[in-house]
This record gives sequence, structure tokens and C-alpha cells, in this order.
Amino acid sequence: MKGLIGFFLMIIGVAWAAMLGLMALLELLFGGKNSQPMNFVYIMPVGGVLLILGGILYLAAKREAKKQEVRAVNIYENGIPGRGRVTFVDKNYSLLVNNKPVYSIVEFTFEDHQGRPHTGRKENVDSDLVIRAQIAVGSEVDIKYLASNPDESALLIHEPGWGREA
Repeated sequence: MKGLIGFFLMIIGVAWAAMLGLMALLELLFGGKNSQPMNFVYIMPVGGVLLILGGILYLAAKREAKKQEVRAVNIYENGIPGRGRVTFVDKNYSLLVNNKPVYSIVEFTFEDHQGRPHTGRKENVDSDLVIRAQIAVGSEVDIKYLASNPDESALLIHEPGWGREA
């Protein structure tokens, strides 16, 4: 969400500066003797501030997304496979498409390789996939976790009939 907000702030900043620059140019060309194009130029830096703020938000979101991607690949490639028991499943109403949630929240518990209990929670699991895989409270799911930090876990949902992971 930060990335989207940052992107729109950058667009607004560029549009702000461009519009005021165009207005200043038109004032200079067609304003006659009493033209004051600097009135527009004085408020152009607001566009620059919006552009910089938007850029910072956008880059921060990109960096966080890259960290999450690296973490997920690390869990998938180096994680210890295990089984978890689903303790909570519900629709995630924070993102709606046509007034319907497209993601579900799945919470599960599992024991690591040393027998210690852990809880994992995934907030953005494709709701259609949850339904097709028949994930419900009490069902078992495949997971992977890092031996060095078992709280870093991934939920592996196998697409029914496809033989592949989602």
C-alpha cells in the first residue's frame, strides 16, 4: 500500500510542477506588461516536495517487498518441511474486489525440530485456493520453517488435482 501511495504522490508532484510551470510560461507569454509569472514559480516547490516524499515511500515499499521475497525464497529453499494444524481460517476483509474479499487469513500451529510449539499466520492467502484445498480449522497443512528461526514459516498449499504448490 505504501508503494501505491508513493507512486500517486510522485505523479501528483510531477503534475503539480508541470501545471504551474505551464501557467507561469503562459503568463509570461500572454500576460502583457503586468504579468507576474513568479507567482506560479513560488509554489512549484510543493510539487517537488510531493515528488520526493512519494519517491521515498515508493522505494521503501519496494525494499520491503524485496526483503519479503528473499525471506520467502530462503524458507522455500532452505526450510525444514513439517506439518501444521489449522487453528483459524477467515476471509480477510481488508482488501475487497466487487465488495468481496479475495484473500483469507490462515493461522496454524506446528512443532519445530526440537519439539517447541510455534504459531504461523498468513494474511493474504488466495481465498479460492483455500476453498479448493478444503482448508478448515483442524485440518493439517504442509509448512516449511527455518531451523535458525522457526517463527519464519511458510504455508504450502497444494493445488488439488495439479500436483503443484501454490
